[in-house]
Amino acid sequence: MGWANRFWALLLGLLMGPLSHAAGPVSIPSRDGKLQIPAYWFDAGGSEPRPVIIGLHGCGGGLDSKGNFAERFFRYAGYFNA
Repeated sequence: MGWANRFWALLLGLLMGPLSHAAGPVSIPSRDGKLQIPAYWFDAGGSEPRPVIIGLHGCGGGLDSKGNFAERFFRYAGYFNA
């Protein structure tokens, strides 16, 4: 997976939802429809409106060498869901 894909992989809603919820992959189309940006959606549960946090990451990447979410993102989610 290239750096551009990793950059966009956690674009949408990375820090939303309880830690027990799994991330669901989603694709965000570009305005012209030529590009699909891969991302992960963490459902916060419930039917009431909730804020969205968009997590962009730097060169450290959002995924570890095995393709799992880096541990720091779970710490961030715990902080924002407290």
